[in-house]
Amino acid sequence: MHIHGVVRVEAVVKANGTVKSTRVLGGNPVLVDAAIEAVGKWKFEPGQNETTQVVQLTFEDQ
Repeated sequence: MHIHGVVRVEAVVKANGTVKSTRVLGGNPVLVDAAIEAVGKWKFEPGQNETTQVVQLTFEDQ
């Protein structure tokens, strides 16, 4: 399909570094499901409190 674009995702990260929830902030609607799935599998560095991170995923045509 050769689809490319950018998706911005807000991730709520638990203190242990795992992703608690995600929310799409914008981007190519065709790529949203792949972006949410990817971010949900990420592991962040543990911290003392729950945090919110905004990440931008860029999908490129290969």
